[in-house]
Amino acid sequence: MTLLLTITRLLLTAILSVAGTAKLLDREGSRRALQEFGVPESASPTFAWILPFVEIALAIAVLPAAGVEWASLGTLLLFLVFSVAIAINVVRGKTADCHCFGQLHSAPVSWKTLARNLVFTGLAGFLTLQHQEAAQTSLIAWIVNLSISERANLAVGVIALVLLSVLTYISVRLLKQQKELADQIAELQDRLADDGLSQPAVRKDIVFPTKGLPIGSPAPLFELSSLTEDKIALGDLLENGKPALLAFVSPNCGPCESLLPDIERWQTDYADRMNVALISSGDVKENKAKFSKRKIATVLLQNGSAIDKSYEAHWTPTAVLVSSTGAIASQLAMGADGIKSLVDHVAKSKRIVPWTGNGSSHEENSLPKFGDIAPDFSLSDLDGNVVTLSDYRGKRLAVFFWNPACPFCVAMVDELKSFESLNNPTELLFISTGIVEANRALGLQSRILLDQDSSVMKLYGASGTPSAILVDEAGRIASLVEAGGPNTLALIGARRIEA
Repeated sequence: MTLLLTITRLLLTAILSVAGTAKLLDREGSRRALQEFGVPESASPTFAWILPFVEIALAIAVLPAAGVEWASLGTLLLFLVFSVAIAINVVRGKTADCHCFGQLHSAPVSWKTLARNLVFTGLAGFLTLQHQEAAQTSLIAWIVNLSISERANLAVGVIALVLLSVLTYISVRLLKQQKELADQIAELQDRLADDGLSQPAVRKDIVFPTKGLPIGSPAPLFELSSLTEDKIALGDLLENGKPALLAFVSPNCGPCESLLPDIERWQTDYADRMNVALISSGDVKENKAKFSKRKIATVLLQNGSAIDKSYEAHWTPTAVLVSSTGAIASQLAMGADGIKSLVDHVAKSKRIVPWTGNGSSHEENSLPKFGDIAPDFSLSDLDGNVVTLSDYRGKRLAVFFWNPACPFCVAMVDELKSFESLNNPTELLFISTGIVEANRALGLQSRILLDQDSSVMKLYGASGTPSAILVDEAGRIASLVEAGGPNTLALIGARRIEA
């Protein structure tokens, strides 16, 4: 039991000391993380100072015999508080950054994070239950009583263990980053191929990880406080029938500051075309110091980076256009030049035409274009009834191009069933190949039409399955063709955004 208690105390010391030191070296990150977990903005700087010192103090206190009872109890209570906070965020579907080990490891909380914390809690609980036996031994006294050679061997062993742990951690992180980079490169190549570019353009200095949410998909809703503490929702920015330009900024972002004169001018010059709103991170004080010098009408403050993530706007400055109907109307415009290009596009357009950042290449071929009447078709459903697209006039429709033998299609069936079970304004229609039985076996409630020669899929310019396109109540095309499970689910507002 003595050996087990010794190992437990050493593990708790290592965990608490690393966590406390890492937080101490990244107090700003700790402050933001605390706010995301619900700590009031006014109290978060104080807690960001106190918490790492508490962790370091407990790390030291569990080693000697004196006071191990209170040290173990304090450690148990600390881990219990962490576990409860993580569990509440996970259950509520919030993606607050854990920041448990500072910049060494910071990721959105999940059930995996909770499980790890419960293991730490279990270690602290074991030490608390066995505090009487632990009080009979002091690790510090044990080390002092060792001979010089024994101390040297212990030091070498500890250093070797630390180095091995660090190397293992670095190797795992490098492998994960390599996989993420490979996935991003593959995604960029696929999208470049979709745009008709035979050779991908390579930039070694920068990589754009995402184009944002699909054009036509529902914009994530929000209600945020302004610098004057008024509550403003997305619907408030759209209520006068104009689109909204949402610019994601930061009070510590140099390029954001250089863009402020342009934003101030756009508010006046294009007031009849769009509403402009800044969505910023940080607290009221630092945002007032940054933006009060300019006459920016709407500056909204988000708690952490939840709104950034929901729009997939991970960099600043980044902007996106939301149509007056609440749908995404542009890809993400990144950087000052990209945002200026987007605003120029809005200023010159007589109607909302999707901005793709590449000269609107989707308008340069003979395929149906955004805003055109969707080409009609006539196909049989699984029961042999003939159905036409015009039968759905008056309904907002998501047309999925489908194949029951496609593993990517099958992988998203459960999420589509969940979408069908809700009262959604968008109705699903599947244009599918394959036999009747295979399509029926999927168990989807929405109507499935058979298109064995894929003629309708080719008519709409869909190159594979799964793909999808939106058709509005007037029978007009309301999105670009999106390919792949994540993008097609996002098109109907069913995709879970992950950081």
